[in-house]
Amino acid sequence: MRTLLAEVLIRRIIYDDLNIFNKDIVFGTNEYGKPFLENVTDFHFDISHAESWVVCATSKHPVGIDIEHVKPIDFEIAKRYFSKR
Repeated sequence: MRTLLAEVLIRRIIYDDLNIFNKDIVFGTNEYGKPFLENVTDFHFDISHAESWVVCATSKHPVGIDIEHVKPIDFEIAKRYFSKR
């Protein structure tokens, strides 16, 4: 569901900012798997999602965003495998 919501979000932003209709939006990915908008050189975006959050950043310049769910740290694992020093 978050992946679908993220795609709907970026498609809406592309329509609002660039006036490109949904049927004309073509995504590509670079060698690292980061998505980009085909045939538009001055629109960059990134999307991230975790738990119940979806975030999107856009810019005329390369941009990145990442969101992570913060989990409690189990320090007992560290005590078992690492020395105090």
